[in-house]
Amino acid sequence: MLRMQHLLSFLLVTFALLVLRACAAKSVDWRSRAIYQLLTDRFALSNGSTAATCPSGHQGFCGGTWQGIIRQLDYIQGMGFDAVWISPVTKQIDDPSRAWHGYSQSDLYDINDKFGTAEDLKDLAGALHSRNMLLMVDIVVNHFGLDGFPTLTGYPNLNPFNRGADFHNVCFVDDYTNQTNVEKCWLGNPSYPLADVKTTSASVRITYNSWIKELVSNYSIDGLRIDTVKHVEQDFWSGFQRAAGVFAIGEVADGDVRYVCPYQDHMEGVLNYPMYYQLTAFFSNTSKTTDDLGAQMRDLRTQCKDPTLMGAFSENHDQPRFANTTRDMTLALNVMAFTMLADGIPIMYSGQEQHLAGGNDPFNREAIWPRRYRTNTPLYQFIAKLNHVRKLAIETSEGNYATSLAEVIYSDAHTLALRKGPVVAIYNNWGALTPAYGVELKSTGFGAGNELTDVLSCRTTTVGQDGVLRVTVRGGLPLVLFSLAGLKGSGICGGLTIVLCDVVECNISTHGSLPRDGHRQQVESRPANRMRETTSLASHTAVRHGAISEAEMTTTTSHIRMPARPITTHSQRPVAIIAMESVAKLRYRALPLIASPWEHESHQHHSYQHGSPQSTSAEPLTEKPEPVISVRERRSSTPAFRQRQEASSIELFYDLFFVANLTSFTTVHAIDDSESKRDPSLLGTPANLYEAITSYIGFFAILWFTWLQVVLYDIRFAVDSLFERLAKLIHFGVMVTFAVVGTRFNPSMPHETYVTMRQLSLVLMVSRIVLICQYISAMLWVKKHPRITTPLVIHIAAFAVGAVLCLGFFFTFTATSSGQAYIVWYVIIVMEALAVFVSSSRWKSVSFGHTNLNERCGLLTLIILGEGIIVLTKSMNYVVKGENFSKGICAQIISAVFII
Repeated sequence: MLRMQHLLSFLLVTFALLVLRACAAKSVDWRSRAIYQLLTDRFALSNGSTAATCPSGHQGFCGGTWQGIIRQLDYIQGMGFDAVWISPVTKQIDDPSRAWHGYSQSDLYDINDKFGTAEDLKDLAGALHSRNMLLMVDIVVNHFGLDGFPTLTGYPNLNPFNRGADFHNVCFVDDYTNQTNVEKCWLGNPSYPLADVKTTSASVRITYNSWIKELVSNYSIDGLRIDTVKHVEQDFWSGFQRAAGVFAIGEVADGDVRYVCPYQDHMEGVLNYPMYYQLTAFFSNTSKTTDDLGAQMRDLRTQCKDPTLMGAFSENHDQPRFANTTRDMTLALNVMAFTMLADGIPIMYSGQEQHLAGGNDPFNREAIWPRRYRTNTPLYQFIAKLNHVRKLAIETSEGNYATSLAEVIYSDAHTLALRKGPVVAIYNNWGALTPAYGVELKSTGFGAGNELTDVLSCRTTTVGQDGVLRVTVRGGLPLVLFSLAGLKGSGICGGLTIVLCDVVECNISTHGSLPRDGHRQQVESRPANRMRETTSLASHTAVRHGAISEAEMTTTTSHIRMPARPITTHSQRPVAIIAMESVAKLRYRALPLIASPWEHESHQHHSYQHGSPQSTSAEPLTEKPEPVISVRERRSSTPAFRQRQEASSIELFYDLFFVANLTSFTTVHAIDDSESKRDPSLLGTPANLYEAITSYIGFFAILWFTWLQVVLYDIRFAVDSLFERLAKLIHFGVMVTFAVVGTRFNPSMPHETYVTMRQLSLVLMVSRIVLICQYISAMLWVKKHPRITTPLVIHIAAFAVGAVLCLGFFFTFTATSSGQAYIVWYVIIVMEALAVFVSSSRWKSVSFGHTNLNERCGLLTLIILGEGIIVLTKSMNYVVKGENFSKGICAQIISAVFII
């Protein structure tokens, strides 16, 4: 018996794979990302050891692997990075001194087994994607490594290019002013030759395009960093990137804007070497003026196709570390802030957060594990805050921050102020020993009376009545100014929550932190999973010591910000008061009638602020009055719904109802390979194969789209409340009714099943009405924010039209009807889906990004796949028992294998 559900499951899986391929990370996805670059061999060991030796400048393998990277993703994500750039993954030549870094490949179609297996690389991609992080893989197109010069028979040790015709004749690049010499001669030297591929050859281009398409698909790669791009003719890259189907950023190592920018006509992104050379020259030299840096910014703006897609960096594996040119920490902070917040996609090279100071290659390729992945270093915490601010700027500007270009609003010999979206940043190269000085900014984009906070020092400044913002630069540190109103609910500079925690049970240790308002504080920095354990212990200890009443604790990820200070309770045991940014909200409350799904309001109403009576900070913490927020600021401070990375138990239970309905329906509407006669005792049972197939597809479409609409609401707006529980109860009732009407669903016989069709119309109408009520409840909390209410109104209108149509067509199903009114149902569900998806894509404030949609769909797919495995097992049992190996059994086995 060939059940339609198994064939349909296979089609769904195939469709999902096609969708994932079509949705591969494009430039629009990468603009908002921040990239952490690492050398695979030097980042992390598989066993997590930090004791292995890897001397500075070592030319050979030290043991880093893809599994090691997976073990340290908390470390990377803790800084706020959401993309990782790894070394080339292809097989290398035998000489370890030239192979360890990955740029001396010998076989495109084999994996570098020093880094791990193919499954390890897939695991790394999966681990990143499960965290909503992207994978960027470094690749080499220009050349192959050689253990010696070619023989008379060509290049027998290389694959797939092993003929002399596949490579340029031997000559080494010796004139970088001659582009022909750059493109057709070899890199390296006679001792270490790199065979230059003849990329002008049509066969070579076809092979490369086929290979990159396969590599990206096999390992779920989201983006490419392409090595030595300027050594290949420009027109090669257009077809190559199209074949890859993902974002690519190329290395064009030259400081001339006029040379670098034309490459953007052939690939989306290039590394911003012109800005790199000016950045490092300015910030590493206190006598350097802003003239060249400002001129370079103007040239990039006018000559490059899209500077926002250029990779911004101040260190990489080919250039000396910034700390190798100056040990002044304030200059390092300035260059990092500029890299993270100015134009382009920010890229940090592993080791910058530990302030490594290696010189030229290979001394700038240090191993990271001897530094023990410390998260308490000043630069680690500084980078984390910059990433936080950048993400906040992107969110509050609905992505405009990532696509807009920075404007110079102030400059003098050593100070440069930029405005980019909602961020005003001030940089300087005076160094740590400079005395404080004032800066007046006249074109900040903020009106008189607006309050701006420097997110690095948490000082707030008000724009004067003359429209001028007056700030003070202290100790050569950069300033990153953000609207105080826009920071509300972000966990940056305020909104601290007081948690009572037992010092012993929480296992608190203290480390030095960045200066805050001129005072060094003691803090503890923890990964996300450890933080959850800490806050849970804090709640338990506080209750046990009687410091607080029985409480409900909800946690989010952050770092402890305030010092742990001992106090004494009635039990005479030491307890520490710890202030955390948005880490825990301690409240005792009953389940509300209705709750806000928006993060903005929750932080405004439920966070304990600076100056709380419980606070015992070393410095006085005075609560500042609420700022006067203009209409313009209110509009720019768009709330965001509470993001959840995991589905609740009740939501997963709802998914099981969907699968139960599907199974129940297929049990009654089984499909044979022959056209069996209909059992007259079962009203609505299909009379032939065609009726069975159409009934199955139609019912599945109605069931799946109804499930999908409920899920799309839940993942964005569902918050536990009495109203939401009532709505979920009705949705469960709808699923139960589907199980009842599904047994008699047959649109081809409306005169026999008109009662069933009427019932289904009412059920669809009820489900739409409930969704309307839910979306209205979500909209009421943000009715003053048109950027959110507009898409929600579109959602509501679509469901309202659907409900009215369902009610109207209730009356068209009668005992004498023989039309095809049921087709309207299919039109309704498609119309609703389009309205929801299009509006959610257009307005980012209600998009599906950072939700658990992938998890919900993935779990449902696994359950359906399980059905296929069950069928395969049963069919094999029939064969083993000696039953006839019929065409039906054979078809079931084949379908199940394809599904798996």
